[in-house]
Amino acid sequence: EVELEGAEAYLIGEPDKGIYYTLENLTVSRLANAVAAMGIASKSLLEAKERARRRVAFGRPIGELPLLKRDLVDMTVRQVAGLALAFRAVEAFDRAWHDTPPYTDRYHYARFLSHLAKNQTADHAATSTRLAMEIFGGLGFLEEYAVARWHREALITPIWEGPSNVQAVDLLEAMEKKRAHEPYVDELEGILGDVATPQAELALKTAYGALSDLTTAEDPQWIAKDALRRLADAGQIAYLYQLAETGGKRFEQFAELAAARFLEGYEYPAWARELEL
Repeated sequence: EVELEGAEAYLIGEPDKGIYYTLENLTVSRLANAVAAMGIASKSLLEAKERARRRVAFGRPIGELPLLKRDLVDMTVRQVAGLALAFRAVEAFDRAWHDTPPYTDRYHYARFLSHLAKNQTADHAATSTRLAMEIFGGLGFLEEYAVARWHREALITPIWEGPSNVQAVDLLEAMEKKRAHEPYVDELEGILGDVATPQAELALKTAYGALSDLTTAEDPQWIAKDALRRLADAGQIAYLYQLAETGGKRFEQFAELAAARFLEGYEYPAWARELEL
């Protein structure tokens, strides 16, 4: 920490709104962190795909081998799902950033989404860059290759502007004081209710369950981090289905894969091997 004892200072803004300036800056930084995390994950995926194309083992490119293809599928699902969540949070803040203290419901909702996006994308980035290093093997640990640097960069994203514990506590505050989870439920119901697939129903059930657990828990903070993840998982699937309306069946497939992996805890189904990544 920097000590500024005796330093000359000039007032910027209104003194009674200092905390609001700080909180708004945090929200902007967390959204930037979410987008940066997915940018890092995207670069590691690009590196891994190129490595899988060039490296030959057992007489064929390693990208054609089932387990390697599975890792590329996992990285791609995380990339697409994380981006969908991150840019939905950015969109919500873009609509609300002009609102002034004590703010509006849509502003509090934007902040609620920022906690989900910041936490989830950081986890995706760390996992994706680790997988990229594995795909490179021992070479992936060496500084001569970019994936080592990208993994190190990715590990900053869970820490910057509040690690998962901070995001979980801030999420609870937004729920308890601002009721910011209510528009989230409304949004998920609107999207997933229209889809009416088993995966959509499971995503909505997951969101309901996470909120119910927080409401009935003896100590909500004890389970807040798990609830944060589950709410983000449900949101990712909803936003992927929403993207399918304009982006086509590919996003619907990613929604189903995300549901299988993150909600049901199953391995990706065999048909995922045929996806063009």
